[in-house]
Parts: sequence; structure tokens; C-alpha cells
Amino acid sequence: MLLKNFMIGIILAVCLIECCKAIQCYKCQSDQNPLCGEDNFSKGKNPKMIDCLKQAPPSSLGSNAKAPTKCSKIVFKDNIGTIVKRDCHWERIGDSSTTCLGHENMRIEKCETCTGDLCNSASQPFIMIGLPTTLLLAAAKILLH
Repeated sequence: MLLKNFMIGIILAVCLIECCKAIQCYKCQSDQNPLCGEDNFSKGKNPKMIDCLKQAPPSSLGSNAKAPTKCSKIVFKDNIGTIVKRDCHWERIGDSSTTCLGHENMRIEKCETCTGDLCNSASQPFIMIGLPTTLLLAAAKILLH
């Protein structure tokens, strides 16, 4: 019984830690880094990875920005041509939409948002199951036998 309670406590602690950490996203723009616009990043040559909680929100949101929980990949056109931008996805407080923020001179062609660390890469070769889920499944198997 003591082991069972201990395991439940450990699982809950891991779940809380996992759900409350900051999301990490790729941050780049293809007009400044051509790699950002590629469909597949070369191993070891990925664009810059950032911790979204350490980034300042766009000035257009002012104090109405909530902490990012998603990443984005935006394809837009401006006077230079087509540009791909990858970044943290910022939302207004009280708004849960997936609308991407643009700029005055840009026409957004495509806006994708996702949840999960570094999910805004061009392709995901496999789906990662989070540590809390794995631990919960293992604990359930142990506790039920």
C-alpha cells in the first residue's frame, strides 16, 4: 500500500512538472535564414530553438498577451515574395483562436499552429508520447496486477 501511494505521488509530480514547463519552438524567417523555408531540416542544422516564456510578446498585443502554449508556422507574402516564419504562437487573453498575427505589409497565405516542443518543424517523422502518459500507463499496469 505504501509503495502504491508513493508511485501515485511520483506520477502526479511528474505530470505537474511536464504540463507546466514552457513550450519550445523553432524561431526563424526564410528571408533571413533560407533553411527556415525548407520542407525538411537537415539533422544538426535546425533553425534556432527558443523557450517561448523567455520571449517578449509582439508589441501589437501589449499587455493583452497570454503565455504561449503553441508554436506556429506562417507562410506570407510581402514585397520581397513568399516568406516562411516559425515562432511561438501568441494569443490575446480570453482568445483561444489559432489566428496568426501578421503585419501591415504582409498577406498571410497559410497559418499552422501546434502544441508540443519544436512541433513547428516542417515534418514530424513520428509522434512522441509524453513522459506523463508513459508513466501513467506503466503505473496502471503495475497497480492493476
